[in-house]
Amino acid sequence: MKGKIGLLILFALLAFALSTARADTQKGQCGDSLAYTLTDDGVLTISGTGEMDDFRILYNYESGAEKTTAPWGEAPVRIVVEEGVESLGNLAFYRCKNLVEVALPESLARIGDYAFCGCECLPGVALPENVASLGDFAFRYCGSLTSITIPKGVDEIGSCAFSDCGSLTGIDVSPENETYCSIGGVLFDIDRTELVLCPCGVSGAYEIPASVTRIGSGAFSGCAGLTGIAIPEGVTRIGHSAFYGCRGLTELSIPKSVKDLGAIYTFADCAGLKEITIPEGVAGIGGYLFSGCVNLQSVTIPGTVADIAGWAFADCVSLAAVTLPEGVLSIGYEAFRNCVSLSNAALPDSLVSIDGWAFADCESLLSVTVPDSVAKVGGFAFFCCPAKIYASLDSEGAKALSRQEYAFRAPGTNYDLIYLFDKKEVSGAELRRVDQDVTSFTVPDFVTVIGEGAFSGCAQLASVTIPKSVTTICDRAFSGCESLKDLTIPETVRNVSDLAFAN
Repeated sequence: MKGKIGLLILFALLAFALSTARADTQKGQCGDSLAYTLTDDGVLTISGTGEMDDFRILYNYESGAEKTTAPWGEAPVRIVVEEGVESLGNLAFYRCKNLVEVALPESLARIGDYAFCGCECLPGVALPENVASLGDFAFRYCGSLTSITIPKGVDEIGSCAFSDCGSLTGIDVSPENETYCSIGGVLFDIDRTELVLCPCGVSGAYEIPASVTRIGSGAFSGCAGLTGIAIPEGVTRIGHSAFYGCRGLTELSIPKSVKDLGAIYTFADCAGLKEITIPEGVAGIGGYLFSGCVNLQSVTIPGTVADIAGWAFADCVSLAAVTLPEGVLSIGYEAFRNCVSLSNAALPDSLVSIDGWAFADCESLLSVTVPDSVAKVGGFAFFCCPAKIYASLDSEGAKALSRQEYAFRAPGTNYDLIYLFDKKEVSGAELRRVDQDVTSFTVPDFVTVIGEGAFSGCAQLASVTIPKSVTTICDRAFSGCESLKDLTIPETVRNVSDLAFAN
């Protein structure tokens, strides 16, 4: 009997050992003196002493999927960080979407950039008293996070650390903290001169205290329930993504004290905004500044602005007109792309460059005058845009336009041109779209090609003078020219399409 009991105990111990071995499915190092264990049920334990490694994102360009180099990936459901661990690395638990519980030790001093970003099921985190630093985007997109307390030791909170946490209604700060404070659940620096973060759960109108001179990066990001914001005179700086995604915000007045709007995404995706006035003194409009503001109809830009950065007004589908004042030097990549209602874009004589795709997909833009001052027009600047482009013949900007196969019209003329290139040198020009009311026409002596349909529909055209520079006449070049009775084609013309006179 005793022998059977002993065997049963032995079997039980073996079964326990086997089940424990099966549970400890993954082990490894995550720092010089740190180890991790991940069990089958998603419990991740970090043990040892010192700092955790930083991790990075691996992006699959074929599938669009991304993952981090953290060896546990997105698997953790519960995390236990044992005493002795001093830091959590950058991207340590990035997008651990099923994570519901975290235990952190008193030894922890730093939480890295994006450490818990995208942990959408995490309801709360107790930050240890000795934590000094919270990295950029450390808890961004933690949609279930309802409250957070900043302990006394924290003296550095990175940009957007708690941005876009949709359930966060308030941020508390230890009264012993010498760097930060909380007023009504909103996070400020201790002097109340910088508004660091407004929790996304705040709704309605909010008045920023008069003591504030800086609005931090991501300060109101994702505050979709915010309907109004009063920014006091005295604010000089607004950080990147400060009002990103404030879709309920219908009115916004930027005070004259603001001189810098060069940060990116500051007002992006503010779907409720209908008009905006940029104050005098602002020198540049930052990238993506108003991108995705789908109801923005009017924008006033002062003469102090020199540069409009890439994507600044992209996808502002209700923007009907924009006047760029004298002083603007450059329009960035895709700056006005997909502004489908834009029918009027006045470009100043100070303009030097228009970057690629700047006005692409502006399907209501029917005409644009490119000033003589323009020296550079990027590729596809007016792609899928029906605009007739007006520019000077000797303008480098016009040549650049035609290199991308955009016809342009010189001031005071009644025809369109495209420059032709042999390698990088201009070899001639192609005549296109002559106005249909002409009765006589002299082809300019630098034209080498009379393009497809160049005189199509010119029913009153009685005479045409073709210079010796012309070598080619294309399909339907003279289609519908019923009044043209006599035409002399010079011997220099080597190629005349069989359909040149076809109707």
